[in-house]
Amino acid sequence: MSSPTQDGSQNEFDAASRLYFSGDYVAAFDPLVRLSDTHPMAAHFVGVIEQMGLGDREANNGSAAAWYVKAANGGIGVAAFNLGILHEAGLLDGGNAASARPFYEQAWELGHEPALEKLSALYGATGQGTSASLRQPDYHAKRRNLWDRIVGRR
Repeated sequence: MSSPTQDGSQNEFDAASRLYFSGDYVAAFDPLVRLSDTHPMAAHFVGVIEQMGLGDREANNGSAAAWYVKAANGGIGVAAFNLGILHEAGLLDGGNAASARPFYEQAWELGHEPALEKLSALYGATGQGTSASLRQPDYHAKRRNLWDRIVGRR
């Protein structure tokens, strides 16, 4: 498979991203859908459009969740975080704090730092201790690195 820059899709993604960030969601939507297989962030942008009902789209949390799953599986931490939000808020069938946890964990593992705060709140609220992923050896190193960045040591 060719890389996105070799097949020109990077230029297409950049153009679609400009449309998205300029607020032209109608024009951005179809190119983002088309690019979502090679650009996981495109899937995330489509999820946001669907969730928020931007452009000519009606808000659809179920559709947004499907796009977020695609983006998260492609390594986009904020997409996993958004899935956690949808679950925690009960905006998906069967969604609750317990069903949000794996998505916040995935977001944290993908480097989306706000997920740590959500996980801390969930563990404190449920009293269920930590998950296996938070007991992994690199968890504490990640947490130290995050703390160092917060306090400006790096």
